[in-house]
Amino acid sequence: MRLRRIFFTISWWVAAILFVAFLAFPVLWMLSTSLKPSGEIFHIPPTWIPEHPTLHSFTTLWQKGNFLRYLGNSILVALATTGIAVVVASMAGYAFARLPFVGRKSVLFGILAAQMIPGVLFLLPIFMLMKQLGLLNSYLGLILANVTFALPFAIWMMYGFYKHIPAEIEEAAWVDGAGFGGTYFRVVLPMGRPGLLSCAIFCFLSSWDEFVFALALNTRDELRTMPVGLYNFVGQYGIEWNYLMAGALLVTIPAMIFFALFQKQILSGFAAGAVKG
Repeated sequence: MRLRRIFFTISWWVAAILFVAFLAFPVLWMLSTSLKPSGEIFHIPPTWIPEHPTLHSFTTLWQKGNFLRYLGNSILVALATTGIAVVVASMAGYAFARLPFVGRKSVLFGILAAQMIPGVLFLLPIFMLMKQLGLLNSYLGLILANVTFALPFAIWMMYGFYKHIPAEIEEAAWVDGAGFGGTYFRVVLPMGRPGLLSCAIFCFLSSWDEFVFALALNTRDELRTMPVGLYNFVGQYGIEWNYLMAGALLVTIPAMIFFALFQKQILSGFAAGAVKG
């Protein structure tokens, strides 16, 4: 019995280490490639540890490219998308969870069905809509497009989280004379803080690495976001892998920091949505 338990413990740890190594492989390869000189990238066999490590890719990216401009655009678009999507998803999720209006379930499952359709199928309609509204080559057009794709999942997440909150607490607030607005802002929102944080992180990350719509809607260089800016290193006759990997690594760091700081809130928010969704 004891040998069996030791065997399963060792097997579990080996599987966990292999899984972590599998997940860490892309990040480690990005780091290794970004530190290599151009001539060393295509060595056969490839080297994990650079023979002549250099920060040339990072310094060039920082000094000569529009890295800071692209980074500022990404932060602006991601934060605006997150703010709008969280406000709308919070109110919509609460309405679906608590208000008994006609067709509630049909609309809710319609939102879920919209989430299942690949976003690229909406590229042409959204492009034509933004063109008619005069929002091509603008931050607002890209923000509205990102909000469109973040909202369905965000609404479902907040719906599941509000269903997890006991209705008796809200009824007690109503009895105390809080009213609908007071109950929502003073009771429901504070209790739904973990769900709001999870929703915000999801919306931020989905907007942070969005590429297709950022490329199609904003063609002016000063309006490009980081994922599209990195595409500049993909040329007609080759790819500048060291610069591309250095930029990709710098773009990945904020997302990794976000997840490391708020991983408990993310997991609790997803778990709450899964239980009652």
